[in-house]
Amino acid sequence: MRLNQGNGIFGPETKYRASYSPVSLATADLNGDGFLDLVTAAFGEPSTAAIGILPGKGDGTFGTALTNFSGVGVALATQGLLLADLDGDGRPDLGSVRSASKAFTIRKNQTLPAIQIQSLGQSVKLTWL
Repeated sequence: MRLNQGNGIFGPETKYRASYSPVSLATADLNGDGFLDLVTAAFGEPSTAAIGILPGKGDGTFGTALTNFSGVGVALATQGLLLADLDGDGRPDLGSVRSASKAFTIRKNQTLPAIQIQSLGQSVKLTWL
């Protein structure tokens, strides 16, 4: 990845380890923190997840790929991704295509909204992000 410096020039390359051999990439704010996250679809190996999520840090960098989450098939080649709010709840859901099993799977985003807590002296202000 190379970040745009705002003047038509891109900065130095930063490499991230994804889950296995990625073939697709998509972006969305999956955890409701206001920062874009990366989702990769990959050809998995036996007993490995074929989808990885790299959480965005908000400064153009990303955390370690998360692959051990429930509901993701293992050892299946995932070849395409869709990130969209499919159920109208304001959170992006994840769709994936697997040619080996001739399946399209939808995973609903169940992330709770991110909350910012701000002290106002004797009271507290809660803001849902």
